Amino acid sequence: MFKKIIFLTSRFSQYDYRRYGLKFFKAKGLDCEVIDISNLINPNKTIFKNKEKHKDIKILKPKTKNEFSKILNFYNSKDVCCFVSIHYNYKNYFFFKELKKKNIIWGNFNFKRYPLNISNYIDKIRLNLQYSFHIIDKIYKYFFLLFLKLRVLENINPSYQIVNNIKHHKNKKIYKIQSPAFAYDDFLDFENLNKTSKEKNYIVYIDEDVPNHTDPLVHGYNTNLCEKKTFYKELNNFFDFIEKKYNLKIIIASYPRANYKSNPFNKRKIIKNKTISLVKYAKLVLIHNSTAVNYVALYKKKAIFINSSNYLLHYRLSIESLAKEFGKEAIDISNKFYKISDDNINQQKYSNYFKNYIKGYSNNKDLKSYETFYRQLPKVFCKIVN
Repeated sequence: MFKKIIFLTSRFSQYDYRRYGLKFFKAKGLDCEVIDISNLINPNKTIFKNKEKHKDIKILKPKTKNEFSKILNFYNSKDVCCFVSIHYNYKNYFFFKELKKKNIIWGNFNFKRYPLNISNYIDKIRLNLQYSFHIIDKIYKYFFLLFLKLRVLENINPSYQIVNNIKHHKNKKIYKIQSPAFAYDDFLDFENLNKTSKEKNYIVYIDEDVPNHTDPLVHGYNTNLCEKKTFYKELNNFFDFIEKKYNLKIIIASYPRANYKSNPFNKRKIIKNKTISLVKYAKLVLIHNSTAVNYVALYKKKAIFINSSNYLLHYRLSIESLAKEFGKEAIDISNKFYKISDDNINQQKYSNYFKNYIKGYSNNKDLKSYETFYRQLPKVFCKIVN
């Protein structure tokens, strides 16, 4: 029987401590350790600054691959289970190969997220031409992974995967643990608190700190999602229009990692770490493509998706794709003649989104993702070890 859970991650925060249920696992008598490999896989180390410290868990930060291998040597593969939050690719291959070499059972979350449907071939060509280095990168990745499959008979796969809809995952060799998405955990927590909001009669904007967002750097785009001055000018002009149209104030649900030393939203109220509450009690939600859209689906809130011709092309296409999932068309706020034809709810689309991306199964027990993981893990462990 497993006694220890290792969390292999590229960044670890208080949010990760909570969403992975480390406190829960500790209460169940399991030893929990975190291996933070951000020093080894993040080329721009200034993006991720892990300063998290927890007295009840050990956080290890290897500085070399050799040090990582030595850490794994201390674990007994017969009583350790590893949870991995990094993606398996040619850059991270070493870590997965080491886990297999040490016979350590490992798995990951494989939640189906909304797809980036680029059905327009012109958009596909534009995207690849604008970021031509990605074509080279894709070719390199393809042949690297092909080489691994042909020449290395390991064909590394996780022992288990935690999925939110088992229908979307066809690999029968991998044990599936069906679980709700993290947003559903937040939903259960918030509903159990039975809190009401101090804010009344408002519209909420889901902030992503777009001009400073790190996603472009992480994915290899050497640019910002949007130039800062342009972004806030367009956005505040649109806010003025919306407040006048609906006769309601706009409140900003701040991006968790944003650090606003001055208010870029023309003195509009900024509230941090209250996103789910702000969405639940809002009259309308303004959003780009934040994962907080899950709260929009859970509480069936009216939403307007914000886009702009001045955003990075890949970002624009992702916003358009997400809007379609809700039966909407994103509003291009670079055009001051805003076309808001429909802010109503398409009940079928909202229901489909919930089943596809939040909770793709029905049962009478509202267990959180880590509780489901804990209940199913002994089956995984016994099946693989035996």
